[in-house]
Amino acid sequence: MFLPTVRSRTLSALSLACLLGALPGRPSAQVELKIDSATDGSTVLLQLGFDLGETGAVVLTPAAGTTVSVKELRVYVDKHPTLPGAPTLDGIFKVCNNATKVGGVLAPGAPVYTSPLLSFTPGGLSSWNVADQGMVMSGPFVVGVQLVSSGQPGSHTTPTLVTDNDGCQSGLNWAQLVNNSWVNTCAIGFSGDLVIRSLVHPLRPASFTKLLTSFRHRRGHL
Repeated sequence: MFLPTVRSRTLSALSLACLLGALPGRPSAQVELKIDSATDGSTVLLQLGFDLGETGAVVLTPAAGTTVSVKELRVYVDKHPTLPGAPTLDGIFKVCNNATKVGGVLAPGAPVYTSPLLSFTPGGLSSWNVADQGMVMSGPFVVGVQLVSSGQPGSHTTPTLVTDNDGCQSGLNWAQLVNNSWVNTCAIGFSGDLVIRSLVHPLRPASFTKLLTSFRHRRGHL
């Protein structure tokens, strides 16, 4: 993995520029989990340090006491706006159902979900529908994007992952190298949080489920 090489880019839109799956109507209760602060018009940094085969990943955490069903996986990729280069970033979403650390290093084990090879279009938030995968999370989990094909690695013309520009939250941003080891990107010089997100649907809070179970048990003894 190269040391971080960045180039600034202004977001023109955080709309879904590349809709990779058929998305049904979304209930208002759905929530987007993210660690980045990128919004329309903000500056993001192109992270040109990723080699092909490496994975950029974030740790996402549902609200305390809440179990969520994972509906969509999202990533923002970008490239130099005027120079010629590869038109897309081909990559794979990966999801791990925990964010276990060993010796302070992420060690989530094998992914519980791996997407097919996808093509992400620069300049927009790409989304992949996983509602039919039955992924339910009750604590921190990891969403990553493995770079598979993106023209010449490290080139300013190459689509790549981006970060926001207001600080890197240590322990939440990671890179998995081609040898499968994990690296804290904040510790190697990244200055922002990776723009990788997930749309989730909150289920019953654990406390409510316990209360409902207790009520049903007591009612059965009336």
